[in-house]
Amino acid sequence: MSPHRNISIVWDFDGTLTPEDSTSKIIEHFLGKGNEHQFWKWIKKVNGSLSTKNWERMLSSDAPTWMYVLSRIAFGKKVPLSEQFFSKKEVTNLISLYPGVGTTLRKIKDFEKDKRFKYCKIKVHHFIVTAGLQEYVKELAPKQIFSNIWGGRYS
Repeated sequence: MSPHRNISIVWDFDGTLTPEDSTSKIIEHFLGKGNEHQFWKWIKKVNGSLSTKNWERMLSSDAPTWMYVLSRIAFGKKVPLSEQFFSKKEVTNLISLYPGVGTTLRKIKDFEKDKRFKYCKIKVHHFIVTAGLQEYVKELAPKQIFSNIWGGRYS
């Protein structure tokens, strides 16, 4: 048996920790504000969901398609989609978290410092699982709070 008991909280990123769609913000960065709608319309056409009424969401299974197209756009702009790119201030400034997200997550994590949690050897872990871009989400998520972040990756 593990010496610790764990509480794991798994978060989505877009629409949960931020009101933004992080991938759309990257598309905007390359194509200009408002052009992300054309990008997603084209992806929906490729995946066959364009004619589906009231279908506003992309499926995570569509990630390979939009990631490929985004990589071609970046290639055309001569910009490698790397950790360096996603850490640039002009890119990280495109997204803001909901107010209080960092503070709230830290307070939840800090429960493990409570004497009752310590006595029971309880550890609190936050994780992000997203269909978005992992390298970008890692840059945007509050530091030292998340045990791991999983998402779409180019590297």
